[in-house]
Amino acid sequence: MSFGSSDHRVSFRALALLLLCQLLAACASLKMDLPAEFLTLKDGPEHRAVTAQDARVWSREFAEDNHATLDFWAATLRNDLVEQRGYTIVAEGEATDGEGHAGRWFECRATVEGERYGHLVAVFSFDRGLFKKRHRVRTVQFTAREEDFVRLLPDVKAALGTLRR
Repeated sequence: MSFGSSDHRVSFRALALLLLCQLLAACASLKMDLPAEFLTLKDGPEHRAVTAQDARVWSREFAEDNHATLDFWAATLRNDLVEQRGYTIVAEGEATDGEGHAGRWFECRATVEGERYGHLVAVFSFDRGLFKKRHRVRTVQFTAREEDFVRLLPDVKAALGTLRR
């Protein structure tokens, strides 16, 4: 495509390069530095990992057009965990991901088919993109049988600080 002058061609190439960079950034995989016993099953907009004992971690990021605050997401998550799923929250706190975004985590317990499980859920809410116009939400979930959960929990909590694109 020619616009009749080299200045226009340079502008078109610069615009195309900028759009390509934004596309690549949007498709970037989530990464998280988990303990060595986790095997990554899936990379991409979702990250999934598992241990030989079936402890599982999965994280995802999605666009959220209403620009809901972290307080909203934390309250919604708390309600879902307790009122909808029947978990007991045993601890909660604040976290920062690997890109400096503020978040909250909830440590829960539940009995499933007679066996005790632990569940950690974290949520991060932030603006991203050119002029910070796109609002994003990241979630991380970690679940395992009680014994494995307790053993892996400190390392998985530490790994929240490495969650990044």
